[in-house]
This record gives sequence, C-alpha cells and structure tokens, in this order.
Amino acid sequence: MGLRVVQAYLDAWVADESVRLSKVQLTAVRAQLELAQRNFDVGATTITDVYEAQAKLDLGLAQATAAESELQNRLVELERLTGRWPLSLHGLNEEAVLAGADVVPLDQWMEQAQQMPPEIRAAQASVAVAEAEQSRQKASLLPTVDLTFRKSLDRSSGSITAPTDVPYRNRTTQALLSVSWPIFEGGRSYYQIRESAYSLYRAQAELDGAQRVAQSAVRQAYTGLRSGKSQIRALRSGSLSSLKALDASRVGYRIGTRINKDVLDAEAQYYGVQRDLAKAKADTVMHWARLHAAIGALTPETIERINSWLLTQGQPISTFDETPDMQNSVFQARPPHTRKTP
Repeated sequence: MGLRVVQAYLDAWVADESVRLSKVQLTAVRAQLELAQRNFDVGATTITDVYEAQAKLDLGLAQATAAESELQNRLVELERLTGRWPLSLHGLNEEAVLAGADVVPLDQWMEQAQQMPPEIRAAQASVAVAEAEQSRQKASLLPTVDLTFRKSLDRSSGSITAPTDVPYRNRTTQALLSVSWPIFEGGRSYYQIRESAYSLYRAQAELDGAQRVAQSAVRQAYTGLRSGKSQIRALRSGSLSSLKALDASRVGYRIGTRINKDVLDAEAQYYGVQRDLAKAKADTVMHWARLHAAIGALTPETIERINSWLLTQGQPISTFDETPDMQNSVFQARPPHTRKTP
C-alpha cells in the first residue's frame, strides 16, 4: 500500500509540473507570436513566421489540455488511495540528496532479497511445514511399540454381616508390551507419502520462484536507480544549456540572425527538458522505494526519508482552462498585401 501511495503522489506531481510548464510555454509562444506579428506588420519578417508561431500555439493548447486531463486522473487516483483530495503538492527539493546517494553494493541487496521479503519468509515456512508432513507420513510405515504398566492393590476384611477371621491384601502388577506393524492398508500410506513429497516439491518451487522474483525486482530497481541519478545530472546540465540556447535564439531573432522557427524550437527543447527532469527525479525516487520494497524494508522510516526530499512549501494544484479569452488571444495574421510600411 505504501508503494502505491508513493507512486500515485509522484505521478500527480509530475502531471502537475507538466501542466505548469505547458502554461509557461504557452505564455512564451504567445509572446513570440505577438513579436512575429509586429515584425510582419512593419515588413521585417514574412508571414511564415506568424503561421509557424500560430501553429505552435495551437499545438501547445492541445498539449496543455491533455496535460490537464492527465493531472485530474492522477489526482483521482491519489484521492482513492488516501481518501483526501489534495489542495497542494510538494515537489522534490533541488538541494536535497536524492535517492541512491548511500546505496550499498548490489550483492548486499541480492543477499537480503533471499531472506527478508515477507513472501520469501512465508514460502520458507511452507517448506518447513511440508518437510514435517513428509516425515510424519514416512513414520506411519514404521512399527509402533506400546509399553503399558498396571499396578493395583485389593484389600478385604469381610462385611458387617459376614466378617472374616483373617483380612487379606492382594497386590497385582502387570506389564504389557505390544508391537504393531502395518503390512498392507490398501495403498493408503504409499499414496499419502507420494502426496507429501509432491507438496514439498511444490513448496520448494514456490520458494525458488519467490526468490527469483525478489532478486529480479532488486536488480531492476538498482539499475533504474543508478541510471536515474546519471540521467538527472545530464538533464540538469541540458537544462542550463537549453536555457542559454533559448536566450541566444531570442536575441538572434531580434537582430536578424535567427528566424522565428529557431526560437520556437529552442523553447520546445527547453520546456521538454524541464518535463524530462521532473519525471527523472520522480522515477529515481520511485526506484529507491521499489528497491526497499523488494527486500521487505519499505517501513515508515523509509517513507519519512522520502518526505525529507520534498519542499517544505507546497504549491497549489495547477489548472488550465481553454477560456474564450485564450481563444481570442490567438492572432489572425493579415495577408501580405495589407502589410504596413515602416
């Protein structure tokens, strides 16, 4: 249950970041469209720049609407698991030591995966029960020896109406040894032993399967954790580079060394990197949680560790509505013959 809650929360945060970045990107594209329209009006550019910005804005509106729908679905799932509708979400702290900073070598995780998970402990208990049952069934074919001791004392002095002259006392001691060895019972014992052997085989197979599943889960989570950390470092570097490229493209467009499409592509690249970075952070934390869950160590302390990576101040849930004002803000480029002269 704890793993599902962590997954639902991180999915909601990633979807919220996608909506927020879509809104920011729409603002940037709309500003670029205004600039392209003004440059076209004064004859500094062609109608192609206006059409390209218009197309980019229309595509951004569609993507933002899809992101809003995805966010609502993630919030519904989070409410179903927690029983409360979230009003704000705490993102991952940029300065926090993200998951995997203190991960021990893979061999130690694999060793713990063979003993600690509850599924493996249950399978080990089933094997022990099956072994005891098989031993009991085999013992039913062995001879049974019963040794019985009996000791009694009898006293008598007659009765009131017929007393005896000499009272007597009688002591009796008996020892009985019996041996029972079943020779043939219609094959019942034989088939019971076979059944117990097959039950033991099944329990051992289930134990082996549970261990393989746990080891596979540990290996996948460990690999995802390591690759996630590398991806976060690369995306952080790519985010800075994309921002510099975007600023350079905007300046180049103003001075005439870049065209409008270059600016729009740079904006799409920058905000795409931001989305990928948010998702990479969430995936890395999720791999860290899955790694602990695979060895049965997803405890409340582990959840508290994840909480320590969240921002102290939450941000309200992002919303996006395609209102008439937004639709009216879409510019309709004038045909070339109406171009104004500078």
